[in-house]
Amino acid sequence: PRKPQRPTGCSAQRAPWPAVREEPLVEDDYDPRKPEFVQPATEDEVAQENVRLLRLQIQRLEAAIGARALELHEGSSFEKEERKEEEEEEKENEETRRAKEDCDGDVGEGTILLCDGQQQQQQQPEQQQ
Repeated sequence: PRKPQRPTGCSAQRAPWPAVREEPLVEDDYDPRKPEFVQPATEDEVAQENVRLLRLQIQRLEAAIGARALELHEGSSFEKEERKEEEEEEKENEETRRAKEDCDGDVGEGTILLCDGQQQQQQQPEQQQ
C-alpha cells in the first residue's frame, strides 16, 4: 500500500492524517480491576437485575414446557420413527395378505408370490453330504 504524501503548496489545506500531539500523554492510574475503583451495586440495581434474570428464566421455561407438551402430543423423534416403521411393516403385511387372497391355490412354505399373482416354487439348496 502507498503511504499518503504531504500536500505541497498552500498551508491552509487540511492534512489527510490526524495532527500529531505535541504534549506527552498523562499517566492515568485508573484500573477497573483495582478494588478502590470498584463501586458496589445499589439495592435497586440488584433488584432490577434479579427481576430481569427471573423474566428470562420464565421465558426459557415456558419455551421448554411448550416443546415438551408438543413432544408428548406428537411423540418424540424416536417414537415417530418407530411408528413410521410399524406403519410400513403393516402396509407390507397387508399387501402380502391381499396377494395371498388373490392366489387361486394355497401358498405354502418355499413359495414366492410374483407381482402378477403367480406362484413360483423356491428351489431348495442342495444338501451337502
